[in-house]
Amino acid sequence: MLRTLLASFFLVLSTAGLAQSQSPDPFAILFGEDEETIDSGTDKAPGRDDIELVEVRLADFELIKTQTAFKTETGLCLPVSALFEALEVPGELSGDTFQGWFIRPDRALFVDFNQRVAQFGTHTANIQPTLTDDGWCLSLADLSNLLPIDFEYRLGVLSVVLTPREVLPIEARLERDALRKQISTTQTTQPDYPVIDMPYEWLSFPTADIGLDLQLAPEGGVETTGSIELAGDVLKMTGRLQYSGDGRPRLTLGRMFSKADQLGPLKARSFEIGDVVAARLPLLSESGLAQGITVSNQPTVSASVFDVTDIRGPLPNGWEAELYDGEQLMSFVTEADENGDYVFSDVILRPGYNRLTVKLFGPYGEREDRVVKIMVGSELCPENELQYSFGFVSAEGVVEDGASASAVPSAYASVRYGLSNQASVQIDGIISAEDGVTGVGASLSGSVLDTYGVLRVASDGAGRPALSAALQKRLNDRGGQLKFNLSDFGGMETPVTGFGDQRMVRSALLTYDTSLDLGIGRGLSALRTRIEWAQFQDQRKEFHASARLAGAYGATRWSHALRYSRRASGAGGADTDILGDVLLSRSFKGLRVRGAMTYSLQDGLDVKTLALAAQKRFGRKGFGQVAVSRDMESSAYSLNASYSKAFDRFVLSANAGTDQDGAVTAGLRLSFSLFNDPSRGRYAMAAPGLSRSGAVRAFVYDDLDDDGRFDEGDIAMPGAGFIVDQSLRAEQTDENGGAVLGDLQPGYQVNIELKQSTLDDPYLKPTQAGFSVTPRPGRIVDVAFPLTATGDVDGTVKLQNGAHETPVSGVLIEAVDEAGQVLATATSEYDGYFYIDDIPARPVTLRVAEMELEAIEAQANPVQVSLSRDAPSVMGVALLITDK
Repeated sequence: MLRTLLASFFLVLSTAGLAQSQSPDPFAILFGEDEETIDSGTDKAPGRDDIELVEVRLADFELIKTQTAFKTETGLCLPVSALFEALEVPGELSGDTFQGWFIRPDRALFVDFNQRVAQFGTHTANIQPTLTDDGWCLSLADLSNLLPIDFEYRLGVLSVVLTPREVLPIEARLERDALRKQISTTQTTQPDYPVIDMPYEWLSFPTADIGLDLQLAPEGGVETTGSIELAGDVLKMTGRLQYSGDGRPRLTLGRMFSKADQLGPLKARSFEIGDVVAARLPLLSESGLAQGITVSNQPTVSASVFDVTDIRGPLPNGWEAELYDGEQLMSFVTEADENGDYVFSDVILRPGYNRLTVKLFGPYGEREDRVVKIMVGSELCPENELQYSFGFVSAEGVVEDGASASAVPSAYASVRYGLSNQASVQIDGIISAEDGVTGVGASLSGSVLDTYGVLRVASDGAGRPALSAALQKRLNDRGGQLKFNLSDFGGMETPVTGFGDQRMVRSALLTYDTSLDLGIGRGLSALRTRIEWAQFQDQRKEFHASARLAGAYGATRWSHALRYSRRASGAGGADTDILGDVLLSRSFKGLRVRGAMTYSLQDGLDVKTLALAAQKRFGRKGFGQVAVSRDMESSAYSLNASYSKAFDRFVLSANAGTDQDGAVTAGLRLSFSLFNDPSRGRYAMAAPGLSRSGAVRAFVYDDLDDDGRFDEGDIAMPGAGFIVDQSLRAEQTDENGGAVLGDLQPGYQVNIELKQSTLDDPYLKPTQAGFSVTPRPGRIVDVAFPLTATGDVDGTVKLQNGAHETPVSGVLIEAVDEAGQVLATATSEYDGYFYIDDIPARPVTLRVAEMELEAIEAQANPVQVSLSRDAPSVMGVALLITDK
């Protein structure tokens, strides 16, 4: 079997050498003690010159990397044992016979090499086997005749290619293996890049977002307005100052992090002082602006990942399991644990509906699917995790959407605890400084399979408690989803109902979303229905029912909505109306045209308004629109045109138009950011948004002296691009080698990588591929990417015995520097070829790895090569392995 295992010949030689002598001849072990040339024949075994080293492929898949084949009078033959093992043919080779089955258990495979006969299923074939040192082998013609596979020898590439005439079980497994290799590379852990720390300062230079507006007033004259937002470090916190000219300035100090590690034992994720946003408490208080302090350990943004869980189930012996999220393979298991189960650990759960599929594959092509459905609601928190928020704020706050000022408490607290990944409990409390009334609320939320529900209760001590129940259920895989909410606000004086300051007694809401196949256009059409009912304290009642259907026909997108409303007063009167709208959109060579119509069906069809708009993008950063509308009742027209262009350092917008009264309006807006640029010793302009988000200032340069810092003689590199958390950014470095990457999520660690394909010289590589940073508003992180020159080498590795040289695969080749440090490695291919790139441009030595030479007590000549900026490539290096 030694020839069959040539791809791993070093291990074979070491073990065989121990069995023969203290100083083995690796070539005798590999090729035997036969003569230099032996002609094959019907009664003679093939000799050394009859050996071919080939790759065996099944369609597009590599079945055997390097296989010993033999030239015989009947053509090239392959060892049966190695071939059947590679094809995963169940059976046993005993002496001169093989007995098993192929493809299915009812298709028996029998081969009698002495009698030169074989049978597969009902098919019987005569064969001409040859006995070799690797056992019995069959010619490609015999194999093609016996099995439902065409065997073809391609001499130019030294490959035997198998083309199945039937679907083979191994094909499905090889396809699965290919997918698994993909997830092994695409779902690796985050790169372990160096972390650039940016500690808080007592005071830093702030960044500024500035907006300047010039507006032509309808009554004549020009109005000038502006807004400014400053952000930076103040007292080792992030300070933010906002002023728009039409109110008082807003000042906030605080910190925000993705990890709950702030304020010592509180382990907070965020805290703010000054102008803050008070949290919303179900049934008790709306969110609103106020002055005071807030502290929370809840996620500061809507997390894309809720938590992780384990998925397990029975796995029969010899079966494999794969986990899919939709059509994407997430993980796989090839053997059961000690309990006989497949176990997928730390499976990511996302907010909303999670539909996971476990696919089971048997050893002989069997298949079974198991679907796992998990609904994660918005008010759930991970198992055993405690989330909280509390605040002390002014009783008189500025509240949006018409809610009363008393809706903002002077003190509040909310605590949520995860009983499991599918159940959470929450307790809320408020104290109003205005009247001293205490409000208390509690809720229990849970998820069972694909259904999520929340039960809430709250009281302010004024009367009967308020009760609310909500249900959300996934109905089908087309996006069908049902939501139901029923509330009775009891005797609460100021319940939070979602209807502003309208005091409600009870309400009900039902929505249903799904996708329909209407048989028109492409794909499915989306349907959304909504039914609302409410009763108010003044005995008014309202009922609304609406439906919207949207889809596409060719390149045209369409949407049609209809809404019925009935409002009944306490005195017994009622008003009803039926309103609808139709929206159409279509693209013509980069121009998108949109049309809209609103109508009423109260007294027959009555068109209310018509509108038409044309939109076009100009390059990557320009956008223009022209829109015209008509009020059918007054026959009045309005016209508006606008254009905006995002430049590298600012955004310019302009608009002009007339309203339905004929008044002319026009405006111009300039938006930009200012930041302190230490490299220039002054403030510089950048695209707007730096004070509201995080940013990185990247600098790329060719480090000619390889000292790791930019100094005299180094060259700034324009046109370099970047990747942020696996997303390609549009920004590229300017003529000074710098670029500002904005709009980064504050408080969350991100990876910044240099996109190497944007470099003009493919031999220039960054000394560090990327860095990890945690951006925050008002501070710009400096990240430098020094480049160094690299080179590449190719060649072959061969076994030499006198004048005879044989290419060898699977050999580990190392490129080392003068100190012996390994700079790069490669493994030789089936024909002995190797290629090593990304080697620093300097003198290096190529060698066979010492551990492999020691295993066979052989030696190989190291080869010195010199790589430089002027000569980065060396080709045709020959590494020869010889006996010691």
